[in-house]
Amino acid sequence: MTRKELDNYLRMIQLLHEAKELQRITMAKAEESKADVKLSTALKEAMDDINQSVAKYEKQMTETYPDVVAFISTVTTPRVRHIMRLRYLYGLAWCEIPELVGHGVTEAGCKDACYTYLRAHCS
Repeated sequence: MTRKELDNYLRMIQLLHEAKELQRITMAKAEESKADVKLSTALKEAMDDINQSVAKYEKQMTETYPDVVAFISTVTTPRVRHIMRLRYLYGLAWCEIPELVGHGVTEAGCKDACYTYLRAHCS
């Protein structure tokens, strides 16, 4: 697994999150605009597009997830493995990770540990 593949998987997590948020907002607007036929039609079309995007991202993630998990499970350093799980499986931002790792680790320290490992072990 390469850093690019991991970054692509992370991007899918982010896009899926954004698409689901758009789904939520669009559904709420559709409920508010039931009386306005033109707006309701436009929102239905938008929902169809969003639903297709969600399905596409979920399919891609389902196909890639086992490879990401397998790669991360090979990381022998527990702290680096934990950082990589938080980043690449849960999609956390770098600024969110230090608090969960603890032990005075900084955002820069998390990035450095992860990227150093990837440079040394990725093809």
